[in-house]
Amino acid sequence: MDKRPSSCWEWRGKVSHNGYGQFEHKGRSWRAHRYAYTLAKGDIPPGMMVLHSCDNRRCCNPDHLRIGTAKDNWRDAFERNRLTPAQINKFSPRKAS
Repeated sequence: MDKRPSSCWEWRGKVSHNGYGQFEHKGRSWRAHRYAYTLAKGDIPPGMMVLHSCDNRRCCNPDHLRIGTAKDNWRDAFERNRLTPAQINKFSPRKAS
C-alpha cells in the first residue's frame, strides 16, 4: 500500500455490497473509512457522515476524509457527476403544475 499522504490508502479486506471496506471489531460492524476517521480525528458527530474527497470508497487515508451531512454528500455526487440520470430526476426540484 502506498502510504504517501496524497495517495489513497485502499482497504484490502472485506468489501460491502456497495464498495466500502467493512470489518468487525469488538462485536461491532464498521466501515473501514469511518473507523480510520475516528482513529485519526476523533468521534463522528451524531447524524453526520464521513465523506471522501477522493471519491474512492475503499480509501482509508484520513487526509481524504471529512465530516459532512447527507446533503453535502449528494452535492458532492452531483458536482462530480456520480449520479445516474434516474437519481438526478428523483431528487431534482419539480415545478408545481
